[in-house]
Amino acid sequence: MTASLTGRYAYPGKQALAGVQAWVRQANRAGGIMVGDAYFPVELVHYDDGGSPRRCEELTFRLINADKVDVLLGPYSSGLTLRSANAANEHGRVLWNHGGALGSKAQGMVVDVLSPAATYFGGVIDYALSRKPGLENVAIVHSTAGEFPRQISAGSLEYCSSRRLSLPSVLTYAADTKSFNPVIERLRQDPPELLLSVGRIEDDIEFARQLHQAQLEIEFVGFIAAPLASFGDELGDAAEGVLGPSQWELGVASNPDYGPSADEVLSHLADVGQSTVDYPAAQAYAGCLVAQRCIEDAGSMNAQELWKIAGRLDFTTFFGRFRINPKTGRQEGHQMPVIRWRDGHKELVWTA
Repeated sequence: MTASLTGRYAYPGKQALAGVQAWVRQANRAGGIMVGDAYFPVELVHYDDGGSPRRCEELTFRLINADKVDVLLGPYSSGLTLRSANAANEHGRVLWNHGGALGSKAQGMVVDVLSPAATYFGGVIDYALSRKPGLENVAIVHSTAGEFPRQISAGSLEYCSSRRLSLPSVLTYAADTKSFNPVIERLRQDPPELLLSVGRIEDDIEFARQLHQAQLEIEFVGFIAAPLASFGDELGDAAEGVLGPSQWELGVASNPDYGPSADEVLSHLADVGQSTVDYPAAQAYAGCLVAQRCIEDAGSMNAQELWKIAGRLDFTTFFGRFRINPKTGRQEGHQMPVIRWRDGHKELVWTA
């Protein structure tokens, strides 16, 4: 795999790597992965892509051609994952995608673990409606950098329509934005009851800080980055009450069909030095479990066989349900819980 150990995505990238390292350690303690009637130990080969799409793609080619890896894991970030997917597709390889919400952009055999980007804010909208059934005024704010924010915005618009809400207003900001005053003033002129915002992690944190300083009266505020521990750590009181959709939270009850429990996974992550566990670490571990299950069921490392098996399986891990569209590889079974910051801690407020 490639992992962003430096650069823009270093925080989630390091967590993702820890998730994979924890799984490798546990797999090898059990003898490795069973392929056919024999166990094979696992060796992790990884490179730092530095958050660079070009370097990520180059290193993925290196993993395939020079290192000749058997299992190809994607990186964290949708943009990087798309570049890795391009390399995998060129060589007819399966990419086990734990870190990118790709929508319709990915070609080839990409097996998604995450819910699609278009569905991210569905739970936040449902939560707000459960608290205020007469909700009418919704605003969506998103960065123009990359495809991920646009997919979330488009999906949120569609979901609001399905819930018979008035068409939300949509505000955008440029990739290099430092001051969110123009967006905040627009919101001040017509304050929404529900505000949904998505940009890069650093964008979400800075916008949330400036929004708090502006003291706008907005009843429900949701940020995509809110479930990360760093969101609360950096914002302090400014995070209070902020909602966020998470790919995974420990408080979601699950009895997995396959693999360790959530508590066991936390213990495994602690063994590799990961004391703070956000969803990037959990989803990387889960991506490895999905790959392992498919390899065991296929009884081989043949890419076409693995792709077919992945499309047939419907099971749960500690991360939740795994079921993909067998034609596209997009995740259809996984559901995202919603958290809210309260007194410096995250609390689970909504599950599907």
